[in-house]
Amino acid sequence: FRNDPSVRVLLLPLKSGANGISLVEAQHVFLSEPLLERAVEAQAVGRVHRMSQTRPTVVHRFVMRGTIEEAI
Repeated sequence: FRNDPSVRVLLLPLKSGANGISLVEAQHVFLSEPLLERAVEAQAVGRVHRMSQTRPTVVHRFVMRGTIEEAI
């Protein structure tokens, strides 16, 4: 991901992606498992959106219509 430009996607579980790593090489964050703990989500997004980030960070959330996640 960092050293090979042909690798364009890195998949991480939300809680693993929230702890102790910097992902400033990324630009887009896709959240597919909404949590009630907004701090965990914010920390995961913060791995990409850092002071050293030179590009805009774009966050995408996948939410299924008609589910409880849509109401949250």
